[in-house]
Amino acid sequence: MTLLIFIKLISIIVLLFLSAISSGSETALTAVSKLQAHRQNEKGIKNANFILKIKDLKDEFITGVLIANNLFNILATALMTELLVTEFGGFGITVATILMTLIIVIFSEVTPKIFAINKPMMYAIKVARFLYIYTKIIKPVVKLINSISAKILGKLGLNLNIDQSKVIKEEFEGAVQLQRQISKKGDYE
Repeated sequence: MTLLIFIKLISIIVLLFLSAISSGSETALTAVSKLQAHRQNEKGIKNANFILKIKDLKDEFITGVLIANNLFNILATALMTELLVTEFGGFGITVATILMTLIIVIFSEVTPKIFAINKPMMYAIKVARFLYIYTKIIKPVVKLINSISAKILGKLGLNLNIDQSKVIKEEFEGAVQLQRQISKKGDYE
């Protein structure tokens, strides 16, 4: 094995590892509620405040993680394809596609997401600071991508300018009213 092949294989492993971290991070940081993060922050848990900051940047965070995750997966697949085409010729493209799809789905998507959904706070606390800094750095790129996406969705007739806080407030008020009705009904039975 030449040094260049070894470096490419190590690079593929590192990229798949980074993909796994970003996949798990997306799941963990969306699974943790603001209330849970506030409680951890009040307990003085290190990095809990960064979870809260990420929650305030949710659109930028999600887009930023997707950019990173796709970059890692595409680059790892391109490197593997290059290696396998050198070894197997044109058939290497098929082998690389099948192999990398299985590896990415199992090791960089499903496994880290299952772990993160079962241990969201632990996972979120470990990655929050780095991902907050990353989200702030990549914000200009994210704004451009989100702007393009909004224009495409606008052309399709989908309006993304709905005030989400208003929707959440309406849902909360509806839940409170429903709970009052259930409580009143229980008082009479």
